[in-house]
Amino acid sequence: MKNKIIPIGIGFAIVVAITALAVAVSPIAQKGVTLQGISQASLPQGYITVTASGIVKARPTGAQLGIAVNATGNTVAESVSALSASLSRLNSTLSSYVANMSDIETTSYYTYKTYNRSTYTAVETISIFLEDNSRLSPLLGDLSAFNGTYVTSVASELSTGQISALRAAALQAALANATSQAEALVAPLQVRLRNITVNSYFIRPYIVNGGAAADSSAQQNQAVPAYFPGRGEVSESITAMFSYG
Repeated sequence: MKNKIIPIGIGFAIVVAITALAVAVSPIAQKGVTLQGISQASLPQGYITVTASGIVKARPTGAQLGIAVNATGNTVAESVSALSASLSRLNSTLSSYVANMSDIETTSYYTYKTYNRSTYTAVETISIFLEDNSRLSPLLGDLSAFNGTYVTSVASELSTGQISALRAAALQAALANATSQAEALVAPLQVRLRNITVNSYFIRPYIVNGGAAADSSAQQNQAVPAYFPGRGEVSESITAMFSYG
């Protein structure tokens, strides 16, 4: 395993770990040719196929937040009406944190008769994506002021821009690894890239466990929760064919 630092020009550095997976050599000329004292035309010629991978890691700049909002009423209609009012107030707060409102998604909605009471409860769960997870802690603090609102999950997530840049860097690392392996196997012959195939890629955000935000007893000025985004990674696997000779 060989590590190197590759800057990719988006404001952070990434650690690259590259690993060769498999190599196949297909010589065309006879084996056992001595390289000293012979012409270039007499050198072995052929193709070599290398499967290699590149892995890049970076601190995620995005975050995925799950919340649940509930409201009660003496009837189903009253509980739904109360829930709508809560969501309207919540929407005003979220608009200050989420640039694109399409990043807010309802994931479930249901009503039920409150256990051991003569009231009904309406619940809506919501998924929120933040491009900038530095705003997550203030948002969690603001959510604590909403009665009946709970944070169900928090997960670090690579932003769209990060994924594009990291995939490009991982491909470059995989190709550099494949090239160095091919050159080592047929040295001192030169290799030339003939074909490259992307076999697979994998994106892994590091998950941060979420806890419930304070409920009806919450005060707006309570301490803002700390959030630690961890680190995410992108890996690319390629097969590259080189000619040599």
